[in-house]
Amino acid sequence: MTDENDYVRNALSQVGIKVNNIYDLVNTNQDYTEAIPVLVDLLKKGIKDDKVKEGIIRSLAVKHAKGKAGDVLLKEFNKIPVEKTMLRWAIGNTMSIIITNDDLEGVLEIIKDKKNGVARQMFILSLSKIKSDIIEEILIDLLKDDEVSAYSLVVLGKLKVTRARHQISQLLN
Repeated sequence: MTDENDYVRNALSQVGIKVNNIYDLVNTNQDYTEAIPVLVDLLKKGIKDDKVKEGIIRSLAVKHAKGKAGDVLLKEFNKIPVEKTMLRWAIGNTMSIIITNDDLEGVLEIIKDKKNGVARQMFILSLSKIKSDIIEEILIDLLKDDEVSAYSLVVLGKLKVTRARHQISQLLN
């Protein structure tokens, strides 16, 4: 890994977290709540190495980051070039775990923008944790979008949206 890995390792050691690289956090079951502010700050300051950045993003996919990391992740998503689909998708994956009502507006902007392609998939799954009429309408509309229709279908099912029956039956046929 890069010098940025050393930078991340040193920053984490300041709060008593010892790792060889950021993926040690991704692959642990241990609680690292004290690392969350450090990880958020690292993203704010800017990490250039995509592998290290992805590790930080994936490390934030824990309940302790809920309400603390959403804003910085949404900003990071919008900075990352569209071509880096998997890195952007990883942010959606993390948001599917940590989304709060405060993140909804930013998530909906990402989902509605077709230029974001398949990177929208996990953002759509995150909507299953928030109930709103606005969400239901957007999900029903996304049933017509081949890149994300299956994800919309899953969330509509989880939310038990009965008014989508007609569109769902058309999709199934």
